[in-house]
Amino acid sequence: MKTTVFSLVVTLLLVNPLLAASTKRPAQAVLNAPLSIPVVISGRQSGSVTIGKGTVVTVAHVRRDRLQINFQGSQAWVKRSDTDFDQRLAIFRQTKTAAQAQIQQAQAAQNAVARDQQVKAAADFQDQHNNYTNPLDKGAYDQQRSVVDYYDWLGRRYHIGVFGQRIYQ
Repeated sequence: MKTTVFSLVVTLLLVNPLLAASTKRPAQAVLNAPLSIPVVISGRQSGSVTIGKGTVVTVAHVRRDRLQINFQGSQAWVKRSDTDFDQRLAIFRQTKTAAQAQIQQAQAAQNAVARDQQVKAAADFQDQHNNYTNPLDKGAYDQQRSVVDYYDWLGRRYHIGVFGQRIYQ
């Protein structure tokens, strides 16, 4: 499930370039009316170019009621109403909002999976340690567990008790 959610997010970011880019507005617009733009070569105006209706232009800057557009190296400020920028902006925001909602859903699903795994791990830990008994609960001295064999000078085998006494067998 984790890899599915991760692959979904990666797919969304790779398939939709609007999500991957950190832009806040559309990069292009289409002109609604013909427009005449001055052509500048080496800093001097050398004429003008008429751009027809329906031409795609690049948006460089946005102001309240104006856009700076680029068309084949020439720039001009035009009214927003002369382009379809506002319609594109509305679609752009809807798409971005929908994509963010999908990413949030994927993150919520991933968090739910992580919570379920934590609950399962805690339950497994409890199951493993329910049957555990502390060695001190068995008593201070258990002859079978704490035997270290020594031999005295007579060759008799013994082990040391809890209080340091010799215990012969």
